[in-house]
Amino acid sequence: MDPGTGFSALIPAAGKGQRLGRGPKAFVRLGARTLIQHVVDAFRPHAAEILVAVPEEQLEEAAALLPGVQVLAGENTRQGTVATLLSQAHSDIVLIHDAARPFLSGDMIQRTTEAAIERGAATAVVAIFDTVIDIERNQTINRSRFRAVQTPQGFHRDLLLRAHRQASDHGYRATDDADLVRALGLPVALVEGNPLLFKVTTPEDLLLARALAQSGTSEQT
Repeated sequence: MDPGTGFSALIPAAGKGQRLGRGPKAFVRLGARTLIQHVVDAFRPHAAEILVAVPEEQLEEAAALLPGVQVLAGENTRQGTVATLLSQAHSDIVLIHDAARPFLSGDMIQRTTEAAIERGAATAVVAIFDTVIDIERNQTINRSRFRAVQTPQGFHRDLLLRAHRQASDHGYRATDDADLVRALGLPVALVEGNPLLFKVTTPEDLLLARALAQSGTSEQT
């Protein structure tokens, strides 16, 4: 497929995985495959091109694990890593997804892509079911007004480039790319996500992910 007619999948995977304590998180195994392989395999049937950024010392390993994928060295921050990936993408639409969210479905990819095409920017979100408390005021918050942000996040490439340039010019740091677009004063469409798209961050998350993978529950996403 011509990259200009589909979308570019951008996967920042340059984190050191310090909280997980098993080295670079993207290379942790979940069943027979690494986390990054799970995500890349989810994108393969849909993306015009797939770009992955990993720690520089893992470039050769990633290239061997991910045939047909453009592998780049990441930066010191997630924001810098995404900017590097974005600079090498060719499609008009880009989807960004965390390597640590392995249970990505084709349906989630399609719905996020469609929302990004129509609205310019979109992100997966999921409802919060636990009680939420403001620890400074010691008061609970009306959780119906809030959502937890997930990935994938989709954008018109030119819009996200503009958002990254403004953030760089003003020294603005955000935890995700949707917030960079909001900093331009523009809305981001919300796409219903999935609780199984949780981020593998702690050893407990990894235990849960491995249990889901072994049971086959993750295939229902």
